[in-house]
Amino acid sequence: MNKKISGAMLALAFALAGCAGSPYDIARKHEALRNYEGADAGVVIASAGASNGSRLTSSSVTFHRRNTEDLVSIHFTPTQKPDWETSINKGVVFVKRLPPGEYELRNADGSKLHSGTGYTCTRPLPAVVTFTVHPGDIIYLGRYVTTSSPKDCITVYISNEQQSDVAQARARSPIPAEEVRSYAPATEQRL
Repeated sequence: MNKKISGAMLALAFALAGCAGSPYDIARKHEALRNYEGADAGVVIASAGASNGSRLTSSSVTFHRRNTEDLVSIHFTPTQKPDWETSINKGVVFVKRLPPGEYELRNADGSKLHSGTGYTCTRPLPAVVTFTVHPGDIIYLGRYVTTSSPKDCITVYISNEQQSDVAQARARSPIPAEEVRSYAPATEQRL
């Protein structure tokens, strides 16, 4: 009986602590940057979307703060009310407050659920977007549009739509009228 109790307590301890790749552990890594309210915050604006024919039920792009396990994602589901829409894409604009530090692009995730079946994939991305947050900064990271891909699982297109994305962000959030520093690529990139 003691072995059963010990085994149950051990299982509970692992469940509460989370394993390295468990959903709990990943959520904990995101929590550090979810709602940063420090006076030293910078404001980051980015847009996430999907191509209309992507067949993805959700997609996201994740950044991480260098030398930490802290993560921040921008995500899109086609059921969300879009902030912008073209003939081939639609998406939403995000405004995030982040602590000072150096950040870089880390990975893309995509899910497809259909009639009780589906898949979820995570694809590492090259750190083509890196940025540094300083207190009071206003930073634009670009527009990240995803589509499903038979070869790579998910393909990400990064473009610079700063004027419209920042205007949408300012319409919703109190963002100072100071200069916005762009880290978006000058021309569209496919990853």
